[in-house]
Amino acid sequence: MALGACDSVEMRLLKHPIPGCLFFFFRIVRKHCYTEHRHAASLARIDLPLLDATARAYRWSNDLLAGRARSIGEIARREHLTSRHVRRVMRLAFLAPKIVEAIVEGRQPADLSTLAMTQRIELPPLWSAQQQALEPR
Repeated sequence: MALGACDSVEMRLLKHPIPGCLFFFFRIVRKHCYTEHRHAASLARIDLPLLDATARAYRWSNDLLAGRARSIGEIARREHLTSRHVRRVMRLAFLAPKIVEAIVEGRQPADLSTLAMTQRIELPPLWSAQQQALEPR
């Protein structure tokens, strides 16, 4: 789904059923607006494929945790994708909250793309180490 000039992305940090874990809830909000130029400028920097992949990763992770899917293979069949692709995208479900917030707001580094996050960059599991690895040099 592509965002239009008057759409916005709502992100909420929610407590996860597993103690000590958090997850993000994404929702694309459709709004009627008349000042299209202002909204278009603020959305211009948001990497929609990366935002979409991150949202799918959270949805798939929640499907596994809630029992709506039994395996990555089941998700892959349901979504008509390969298991390898689903595993790569699912890495995005474990990003540090500050990195996800930057993606949602379009503040991520320019070289941070869906391809880089799912195929090229191996991120450490610690959130602080992730942030250090993605800091601009």
